[in-house]
Amino acid sequence: MKPAAVIPAYNEAASISRVVEGVKKHGLPVIVVDDCSDDDTAGRAREAGAMVVCHETNRGKGQAVLSGVAEARRRGFTHTLLLDGDGQHDTELVPRFLAAGMTADMVLGSRMHDPSGMPFIRRLTNRSMSIVVSWFAGVRITDSQSGYRMISMAAWDAVPVFSSRFDMESEFLITACRAEFSLREVPITTIYGDEKSKISPWKDTWRFFRLLWRLSTRRPWREARRRRKEGMCS
Repeated sequence: MKPAAVIPAYNEAASISRVVEGVKKHGLPVIVVDDCSDDDTAGRAREAGAMVVCHETNRGKGQAVLSGVAEARRRGFTHTLLLDGDGQHDTELVPRFLAAGMTADMVLGSRMHDPSGMPFIRRLTNRSMSIVVSWFAGVRITDSQSGYRMISMAAWDAVPVFSSRFDMESEFLITACRAEFSLREVPITTIYGDEKSKISPWKDTWRFFRLLWRLSTRRPWREARRRRKEGMCS
């Protein structure tokens, strides 16, 4: 296993150095994708020792993740550890993902093992969306909206993704699980500070339901399952 961390970032100059340094402490190379920030996110990420990919226009978190995955693939990494650049994800938990990634195609950090510090609205939203995503995925998922996850390049290569915003994370989980890639969850804590959520309640809720409709009609996991089997036989 040759993992690299991929951190999508938009206006995270205040926290990105701390996140990059926290991940590098565990021996992982770090790729930061600056999604056309207005601040010095890219510069501070480079100073902290990260490789930086810059978008010339803001393309959304999903596309930032995919750009980071493409860079990791180009550099020969076999797994990507995804985490946010705002400092909400505890970098001391990186070893949990590395250990679980030895026996699973996907590792998802779950905050729902102890959600006591999570705001009530977020907790309610996460539980509701996780129930829906679990039903579509055919696998019980306790925290489908967690951005802290580890994914093998084999899964990335097999799963077609069409979303570019926050809905990409749900799309990937559903398609990969239906294509029979293995999933493990590890308990995580989330650090809540003064940061403001970048999720747009109305737009991203609409994107989520539009995603479910698209998955119901197109069923892309059939293609993903075929690619997975071809990868296993090659």
